Amino acid sequence: MNPKHPSVSVIVPVFNGAPYLEAALASVLAQTNPPSEIITIDDGSDDDSATLIQQMAASAPVPICYVRQQQRGPGAARNHGVAIATGEILAFLDQDDLWAEAKLQQQVQIF
Repeated sequence: MNPKHPSVSVIVPVFNGAPYLEAALASVLAQTNPPSEIITIDDGSDDDSATLIQQMAASAPVPICYVRQQQRGPGAARNHGVAIATGEILAFLDQDDLWAEAKLQQQVQIF
């Protein structure tokens, strides 16, 4: 662990989030202190969420992992993301939320 730059995994549970996902993921990718990975857990969506995530992953400066599971709810999706995360710090983003550009930098400094 590098105490000055710990790795951060962002976990994003998704269910039919296509209308919001591009902006939500863009807000993570725009961080002044970018995460080491973004893990999206698709909780059985039947919209274009998977396609949108995979398109963004193709050009993202950090890895975006896409995992699909049978619909079990947002708690199960978060737990699945926690189980596969590799970061030293975990951050959670809902599919319809946006982060301020310095969110991760400020939180990592506090840790």
